[in-house]
Amino acid sequence: MKYVGDETKSVVGMYPQHISGEATIAHGTAVDRRGYGSGNIHVGVGDFEGSPTNVLYTIGLQECDTETGTFTGVSLSGETYTISGECSASGVLGDGLEIAVDLKGCKAWVRPVVKVEWTGGSTPKGVVGVDLVLGEANIVPAS
Repeated sequence: MKYVGDETKSVVGMYPQHISGEATIAHGTAVDRRGYGSGNIHVGVGDFEGSPTNVLYTIGLQECDTETGTFTGVSLSGETYTISGECSASGVLGDGLEIAVDLKGCKAWVRPVVKVEWTGGSTPKGVVGVDLVLGEANIVPAS
C-alpha cells in the first residue's frame, strides 16, 4: 500500500489577511519548492467589511531563484483562476478554490498572489488566505 502523505508537504502560502482597495495585489509567503514536482493551491476567502456588493479575486503564482529576489508570474496552464460573486455576511458565494499546478518547470521559490477587485461599498475589504500542498516529492517521506 502506498501512503500519499509521504509524498506531500503542506505549507502556508498566505496567512489570512484583510485586503482592501481596488485592484490590490497581495503577495504570499515565498515557499521553497525544490524537491517537489507538483502542488495544489487552496484559496479561502472570508467575511467582508465596507458592504461591497461583488468581488473578484484573481489567483496567480510567481517564481524566483531566491527567497527574497524579484518574483515573476508563472503561467497556470494558460487559465485565469478566479473566485467571484455576490458579497454577503458569510462571504462570497462559492468561497473556495483549489488549483492543481505543475511545478517541474518552476524556479526554486514560488509564492501565491491574489488580486482583488470590488464593486460597490465604502472602503471595502475582505479576508483571503492561501495554503500550498506540495506533491510528487523526489525523496520520501517528504520533510
